[in-house]
Amino acid sequence: MRRKIQSTIIVILTIATTLTANSAVATDWRPKSSTNALTGRVHRHVDHAPDTQYQVALKLLIEGNLEAAKAKLLDLLSANPYDTRILLTLAIIASQHGDEATAAHLRKRAFTANPLDGETIAAYLPRSTPGTTAMSGIKTAQAATPDVAALHFALGVLLANEFQWSGAREQFRIAVALDPGNPDTHFNLGICLEHDGESSGAIRHYQSALEARRTRPALFPSDQAHQRRRALALPVAKGD
Repeated sequence: MRRKIQSTIIVILTIATTLTANSAVATDWRPKSSTNALTGRVHRHVDHAPDTQYQVALKLLIEGNLEAAKAKLLDLLSANPYDTRILLTLAIIASQHGDEATAAHLRKRAFTANPLDGETIAAYLPRSTPGTTAMSGIKTAQAATPDVAALHFALGVLLANEFQWSGAREQFRIAVALDPGNPDTHFNLGICLEHDGESSGAIRHYQSALEARRTRPALFPSDQAHQRRRALALPVAKGD
């Protein structure tokens, strides 16, 4: 029998693969331009801040030192104002502080700077446009860049919000396969599996989420993952 689920899908659209230790660093600092097929906008290709300095900020964020991480990122942003990694990471910090207005502004800046980037699209569209429009935009971006985990994560969230659990589960599965170190994706997949009565799979992904957050920034509540994992390990009483 299915258990009643008190967990909720993490709706924060994480920046997935951009938060790994292997983020690519571009070397050509000359601005170029191209057009986004989704929006018709012309954008500049702008390179990232030095990866070692960005990783210092991420380490602070993972350790829970939000103010130090924010200060480091703002310092990097002053020299690299179009760096979408920095802008989206600052948006995560703003969300953790409950400042959604600032988070939305930062996501919009990132999208304006690079509307062709799949991870930027995934972070911006679902929170700035109506559900059906956002879903259409995400699917269009997926068709162009099917290997971007963040796009599958974003579509999974949108489908879960519409109670399309099987579709959401499939998108989170793809996202996990593309980026197995993302803690929030594991957490969301755990919720989908729990909803479908697949307790063993849910426990496994809750555990993976808790392990992954040791090395990657995460937004899911760790206490909730612990509670759900323990609850699933207990026998279900009759009538539940």
